[in-house]
Amino acid sequence: MPLPVPPSLGAFSLSRCFKRLAAAWFAVNAAALTAGGPFNTTEYAAALPSWLWVAGTAGVFLLLSLPALRSRHPLDDYYLLGGSLLYGVGLVGSYTGAASYGFVGVVLLALALLWYPLLKQPDFHPFPFSMPRKAALIGTAVCGVLLAAVTGTVTCLRYANYQSPNYDFGLFCQMFHYLKETLLPLTTSERNQLLSHFAVHLSPIWYVLLPAYCLFPSPYTLQIAQAVVLALGLIPLYLICRKRGLSPKATLAFSGLYALYPALSTGAFFDIHENCFLPPLLLTLFACYEYGKYKGLFLAAAGVLLVKEDAAVYLLFFALFLFFSEKERRRALWLAGMGIGYFLLAILWLQWQGEGAMFGRYDNLTGTEGLLSLPDTLLRNPGFFLTQLFHTDSGDGGKLLYLFQLLVPLAGLPVLARRPGRLLLLAPLLLNLLTQYRYQYDIGFQYSFGIAAFLFYAAVLNTSELPPRWRPRLLLYAGAACLLLFQTAVLPFLNNQVALVRENAALNAQLDEAMDAVPEGASVTASTMFVPHLSQRDVLYELTYHPTPDTDYLVLDLRPAYQSESMAEAAPFLEAGYEVVACWEDAAAILRAPAEG
Repeated sequence: MPLPVPPSLGAFSLSRCFKRLAAAWFAVNAAALTAGGPFNTTEYAAALPSWLWVAGTAGVFLLLSLPALRSRHPLDDYYLLGGSLLYGVGLVGSYTGAASYGFVGVVLLALALLWYPLLKQPDFHPFPFSMPRKAALIGTAVCGVLLAAVTGTVTCLRYANYQSPNYDFGLFCQMFHYLKETLLPLTTSERNQLLSHFAVHLSPIWYVLLPAYCLFPSPYTLQIAQAVVLALGLIPLYLICRKRGLSPKATLAFSGLYALYPALSTGAFFDIHENCFLPPLLLTLFACYEYGKYKGLFLAAAGVLLVKEDAAVYLLFFALFLFFSEKERRRALWLAGMGIGYFLLAILWLQWQGEGAMFGRYDNLTGTEGLLSLPDTLLRNPGFFLTQLFHTDSGDGGKLLYLFQLLVPLAGLPVLARRPGRLLLLAPLLLNLLTQYRYQYDIGFQYSFGIAAFLFYAAVLNTSELPPRWRPRLLLYAGAACLLLFQTAVLPFLNNQVALVRENAALNAQLDEAMDAVPEGASVTASTMFVPHLSQRDVLYELTYHPTPDTDYLVLDLRPAYQSESMAEAAPFLEAGYEVVACWEDAAAILRAPAEG
């Protein structure tokens, strides 16, 4: 029987020393990044004295060795994981070159190669601690607060910095003004006439936010509400994880991934949109199915339909999953019928009340023949659809980048399906990939909210069927990937808006003064970024789309980035005799219509 090795001797075995030395090296390099200067230049390394680098590495190595002298549980693997991740975070945060997502991909590949030998060790435990269910629940709540805080802060600062345009924020602000006053979703700034927003998009779900808006009638309320609605998706996600038998640690890991998932935060950064309801409602739909709560399932399905006329497509995709993968054919047919029926009624409503449904985003598939030609094209020329999956009008790799941004933060878990039928949960991606409308394959807009819910559901299902040894390992890597992409996609927005508030404090104060100077109740035509701030009135138009001088006031954006455009568009008003009644240099100007003869 071999004699036990004292901890003090085992701590200095060759492999453990190597791991601690590598961890120390990573830590020193991470610290060096904070000294400033771009690391992606040859001058960077020359500026760091060799003796300081060697001494720092040796010092950190000795500090890391002290706990190893007493511990019988090797900490070296965790040192190496932590040190390399710290350096990766530092690299991504300091990177100033082009193709930032490409650089993140390289860093993640390097981490994967470095971590794989550690993670495949059978006795390695990525999360070597116990966690009660209550702690996971509290952690999930914290994740929700984090998501709501970051998202709400960015969008509120966008509004405060006068960077939220009429489309789509200004028109929603005016719509809520009308909802508060009349209970009708009317706008004038959307189609240059008094018209129900539901004649453009059928979204009765907006009434859910009306009580909060009536209590706090402000555009800020709408931005905060969107952030809270997105965070509510954590509740059904938590329940799905629990139903699928995931441990509290794995459940908390998924909550963290949801909070950091770039497509959720950045999708909200173009201000409030009805699609923000899709993640919580779709995840509630999935949770009700998991728990066998079929009344709740159909109530959640009804909620999804109320988001928007095209949200019915998500129900159809889920019905396909239930029919072919889960063999729940009766309920699948009910869901499909419910979705198709509502969709047809919604289209008829839009044809009757407005200009019909907006299907132009798929003109690349239909040409001039309309949606009815899709089945015929699919049957007779399926290869054409394959050509559209990754084609973009600009010929770039935008759709491949989009897939990278969606799947890498989840470590590819949505595609690691043991049952091929599970891949049907990825089918909603077709909505984003088959179009040439570039906003639908850009995580900076709201069109990724629906697919995000499907991806998280698929990731939980697939994780629950992985060998128990590999669940925490893949979740650990997913956490690292999500963190680095959060750094790249989300934090720059937050930092930029905070910086603008500080730099433009005086300018924003002038703009606030200008907005307050416009009489309440007066009809107004305004530059796009001013529309949300003037939305508490019945008659309001965006100057770009309403060059007709028929309102009491014209409010122009004179900031250098917008001034030339505003002045060119203002020509018809100046010709009609509008006079400047107030002006703030490089900020705003208020023009009043001439008095009637």
